[in-house]
Order: sequence, then structure tokens, then C-alpha cells
Amino acid sequence: MIRSILLLNAIFGALALLGPNRGLFAQTVTISSEINIEDEVEYEVLGKFRRQLYLLEAGSSDVAFRIFDENLAQQETVFIPLESKKSRLIRVIASKDQIHVLYTIVSEDSLKIKAIHLDDALNVIDTVTYWSQAKDIKLPYFKADYSEDKSKVLLHAIKGPAKLLFIALDLKDRSVLWEKEINFEKAEFLDVFRKMLISNQGQMFLTLEKSNTFSEKSEHSFEILTMSKSRGLETISIPAPQFLSADIQIKMDDLNGQMTAFGLGYTQDAREINGVFHIKVPFQYNDHYTLTNIPFDQEMLADYYGKELNKANYLEDIKIHTLLIRQDGGIVFFLEQQREMARQSYQVRRDFYNGARFSVDYYYDNLVSMGISAGGEVEFQKVLHKKQYSHDDDALFSSIFTMVTPRYVRILFNDDIRNESTVSEYLMNGKGSIERKNVMSTEKQKLRLQIKNATQLAYNEIVIPSIRNNKLKLVRVVY
Repeated sequence: MIRSILLLNAIFGALALLGPNRGLFAQTVTISSEINIEDEVEYEVLGKFRRQLYLLEAGSSDVAFRIFDENLAQQETVFIPLESKKSRLIRVIASKDQIHVLYTIVSEDSLKIKAIHLDDALNVIDTVTYWSQAKDIKLPYFKADYSEDKSKVLLHAIKGPAKLLFIALDLKDRSVLWEKEINFEKAEFLDVFRKMLISNQGQMFLTLEKSNTFSEKSEHSFEILTMSKSRGLETISIPAPQFLSADIQIKMDDLNGQMTAFGLGYTQDAREINGVFHIKVPFQYNDHYTLTNIPFDQEMLADYYGKELNKANYLEDIKIHTLLIRQDGGIVFFLEQQREMARQSYQVRRDFYNGARFSVDYYYDNLVSMGISAGGEVEFQKVLHKKQYSHDDDALFSSIFTMVTPRYVRILFNDDIRNESTVSEYLMNGKGSIERKNVMSTEKQKLRLQIKNATQLAYNEIVIPSIRNNKLKLVRVVY
């Protein structure tokens, strides 16, 4: 069952972080009217087209687009039905001037992958059948990833315990780039799988991590499978016996022609992170990879723990939040301290029998940011202090959103997790200098902002979802 979850993604992951913090102006805030959230519908802010904001409402066999003007007043809703109830939506992808609705359709004798291509006014350009196969007893369920420029799509489906089918599409040329069925060595594929990505040129990078256990630490490695139309299937192995990994994020750096990965490394306890690692794999010369290990410096650790510096040389309960790629091939990343604690609470019912239930407390606290140059040198390690506590809300209103501009990054977050709060931000420039500011107050606005699910529309504009009492509001902030 598809839940009613707002699936909103940041868009500018590869901008430069250069220059001082100057030219900052007061922001304007616009709030839409309420939208009833329906079960089995997914909501996603697709972006701005013709100066209008499009909100996608995706069901299992049809999609709708709510259109808002610049004041977030709703103008109309456009419905795009799929072929039949036997259609299954794969994904809706919005590029600069087109929107692509990918789906499967089952007929009496075949399964087809099709797409409805719309222009930016939601007029149908064409409907294309990209792929078909004879109907089988067990039909594959396809999922989709797309390239940074949204011109290529990587579809995959599980066809067996260790067998996957991959299909690469070119949305501009309306064609299939390549198709490949891969048999993996072990049935526990999902245990070693980390990420699959596709470049703007249609090259797939699939990352596996092997022997990530204490007993097999000497054999710990990353295995990367690449697939392209011109070179076929290739495999590269990156040994990493010096550490085990607790978390990893992987992105395509199309500007510099490489895949880049960043992760957290430990040697004894997965909760005690000793440092970070950075992997780069060129698109053209896969065997020319680099793997760099970077420890945490004492100044950052002292700032992180304060009076509790007896924690030694590691960070506890830390997760990767954001990996940003700079234009020069360097990276900036943000880590976040995240803890969940389950507790049992007791209640006395009217019949005098004790009743018990479990409650979960969520603690989302300090951030750590680090800048690494294209050559692998550490440029800064910084702590950004915050404290966020909530319970029984899946931490929907905690954490941060990183808004990237050509000169700095804005790190936005709720000061307190309650109905009426203040939204704050850290401003960080390319040298790691930071400044904390207040953005706005939600007092008397009946808002509960899911800041981590915001969408960046332009260098100075974001939309934040607010969900309260099963009602959705869109909050636009323009700097």
C-alpha cells in the first residue's frame, strides 16, 4: 500500500560553494490554503513551470497535477489517467520543460513499459512504448532512478533471489539505451547492495559492499559494476580492509566525470565513528579510483562534546544527512546526531487493569560539516549546534534542509518540535565560516513544518510542506 507521504527532494546538489556571506536580504513567506491528504496517494512538489507551481498527486492508476500561481492560490487540477486499472505507475519525472509519466501496463499476453510525455503546460506530446515482454507467471515490479539532468532513466526489477533486470531509457530520444540481466553471486544481494545510479550519458554505477563484518574485515571491499551501451558490463573492486563502514552516500558528479562516495568508518563499534572515507571513480577509467581516509580533528571533537571530551576520538550516534558536490570536484557534507529511544509507558484503564504501550523518543541534535578539496585535503571541520526532541512522530518535523546557492549553503531547521516554533538557519560559505539567523516564526499560523522534506525551486526559493491534522499546506520562502 502506498502511504500518503510527501516525497520531496532537493535539486541543486552540484553547485559551487564559493565566496563570502554577503547580499543577504529579508525573506518573504507565502502560505497556501489547506489540501486534504488522501490515503494511497503520494504528493510531490515537481517544481515551477511557466511561473506556476505544480504539485503531483499520484495514485496507483492515475495522476493529477494541482497548479498554483505565484501567490500559492490554486488555479486548477489537471488529471492524466493511465490506460486502465491494470496500469501501475512507476514514477513521474519532471525535467526543465517536460514531464514524463512512466508506467507499466499488463495485457492478455504481454507486459509493457510506457510513458506519457507532457509539455510544461501539461499537454500530451506523445505516448511511447519503450519495452515489452511476454506475460510471465510472476510479473516484475519496476523501480526507477534518473540522471542529474533527468534525461536518462534507470529501471530495475528483481527477477529472482540474486537476479536483477536493468533497463536504461533516453527520455530525449524516446529510446532504450541498453538492457541487461545480471546474476549476482549470493542470494543475499540486498544485504550487500548500497546504491545504483545513472549518469547523464546513460552509464550505470551499481555499488555493493562485501565482507563488512569483524570476522571478514581483512576482506572488506566495495565492488562497483558499471554498464554502458559502448563498453558493456565492467567490474571494479576497491579493497578497504583498514575500516568497516556504518553509513555511505553515493552520487554522480557528471560535471567532473566521476562517481563520488562518502561514508562513515569505524574499527570497533558501529556506534563509535572514528572518521570518514571518500571514494572517487572516473567514468572513463574505472581502475583509476581513489580512496581517502580522514580522521576527526580534536578541535572539532572538543566543540562537539564540550565538557564531555572523555569520549576520545570518535563521534557517537552520527548519520550522514547530506552530500554536496562542488563544481571543482570537492565535496561538502553534513552529519547529524540521531538517537531513538523506546520506552514503555503505563496507563490505568477504567476497569483497573494496567495497560502498557511503547513510546519512541527522537533526538536530532548537533551537526558536523566537513569540506574536502578535489585533491583530498580537509579544508574545514565544523560543529553546528542544535537540539531537537520529539516523540511518536517518526521525527517528521526534525532534522534539516540544505539550500544551496552559488555562494553559500543555508541549513534550515525547526528550533523546537511543537506546533508553534521558530525556523532558524545556519549560513555557511565555501571556507566553512558560519552564521546563525532566525528565518521566521510559525506562531498562530497552524503550521507543522516538515523542513527536511522541502524542495528547492531556485537559488533563493524553497517550498516547505506543513502537515497538521491530515491537512497539507505549502509554505514558500523567497530570500
